[in-house]
Amino acid sequence: MRAICKTTILILIILFAFCLSAFAADKAQADIPVKVEGGGTVLITSEVNSPAPAKNILELKKGETGHFYINFARPGEYSYIITVNNTDDNFVYTPEYYRVIISVLVNDDGSLYTVTTLRKEKSFSKSDIAQFSRTEKTTGEPPTTTSPDSTPHQPKTGDDTNLEKYVIASIISAPAEDRR
Repeated sequence: MRAICKTTILILIILFAFCLSAFAADKAQADIPVKVEGGGTVLITSEVNSPAPAKNILELKKGETGHFYINFARPGEYSYIITVNNTDDNFVYTPEYYRVIISVLVNDDGSLYTVTTLRKEKSFSKSDIAQFSRTEKTTGEPPTTTSPDSTPHQPKTGDDTNLEKYVIASIISAPAEDRR
């Protein structure tokens, strides 16, 4: 009886180890290209429950394009913020940040793949690369900064219809109640 229990436990341990190794082998990688006009240091910050990238700081030379690589082991939606570490008070970088959303999805064969959405600060349009431009400050005042979390995010539906005029028109044209 003890031999059967030991054999059963051993088989279960082997199966469990096999399942873990198969799950760990199925990973997907996201590639986020970044460029800084004139060169500079770029930072990527993981938001809540998002895996950390292989490197979170890139030193880029003038004209160089760098890449942040992030590995994912399970499906989900993950968020990141990309900024330039501005150590030179004579320059301002725009945009101030990019928001990155990475969706990790499962193919029909069970493998994982990523879909990366990259958006400039205060923008709903998608970008292929996080590209920062550099301009000289014209005044002695420090630039105003916007926190990514304080920026209102309106959903982009693709419909740019001005609803206010339709609401007003429907109120004006509403039939009066019959008073008989």
